[in-house]
Amino acid sequence: MTPRLALAALAALLALPASAGAHTIKGLVHDERDVVLSQARGTHASITADGTHLVVRRDGARIVEVLDPQGAPALKLDAAGAWARKGAPMVTVLSITTGAPDPRDPAWLSAGSGNSLRFHYPGTHGLVAHRWSVPLRVDGRAARITGAVERVAQPPLAWAIGAGAAVAAGMVLGMQGRRRADYALVAALAIVVVAISHGESQATGSDPWGEIVAAVVGLAGLAAAFRLRRDPALEQGVLAIAAILLVLPLVGRLSVLRHGVIVTTLDPDLVRALVIGGLAAASAVITAATRAWWPGPSEPAT
Repeated sequence: MTPRLALAALAALLALPASAGAHTIKGLVHDERDVVLSQARGTHASITADGTHLVVRRDGARIVEVLDPQGAPALKLDAAGAWARKGAPMVTVLSITTGAPDPRDPAWLSAGSGNSLRFHYPGTHGLVAHRWSVPLRVDGRAARITGAVERVAQPPLAWAIGAGAAVAAGMVLGMQGRRRADYALVAALAIVVVAISHGESQATGSDPWGEIVAAVVGLAGLAAAFRLRRDPALEQGVLAIAAILLVLPLVGRLSVLRHGVIVTTLDPDLVRALVIGGLAAASAVITAATRAWWPGPSEPAT
């Protein structure tokens, strides 16, 4: 097999897992934020990182009931755990999974053994700014959690400009032809993609396929390049393939540079910085490989 065919075969092999992690998660970025404005005494409420669920925790109260819009109890927290009322239509809307009946009262089904409830209450999120409230009954008294969906300012245009400058800087770095630096850049690029994917999967509760794919592609690319180090052009070609596959998820996340809210457990500005840094690293590796593979000037005839 010729070196070029071997390079093509490796590209196809690495592309199989990379294609699974290159997509953009639906709803990853937007410009609205859900916030809790007031707490009910004896409880504590917060918004999950994905921005679509409310978490209510007992905080001094004995019994906390979450009521449906008609005022009937749908969920309950007490010393024995979390419960959902059997047959309540609201339970399905709240995205609650139920288990065995409460031996003390079969009208309630187990919804967890912890001290908090995570649920999706209608009206507590959306893409239009508005106020919302969730009715409760705390130790027998009527209470209410209030909140709002509010607009968030878009990040400065400097982030988008910085992405273009980073790509240009990477191209300049790649023209230096430092092969050892390319290994470090591909490793850094893989770490960037793993970190961003991890923040997303933690926020959305999804499977960590993005982290796994990025790690596999990065390690496979580095290992293959090291084995081919006696052929500089082929070595840099393999590194470039790994860089291209790793940068695809970052290209799919360029929207984080222009939206105010990012669904992640990481700091939003850190995510933006990681995207820009990853673009610079990929640009440098790809430029170096292009320079190595580009035909040089032909020798003058004698």
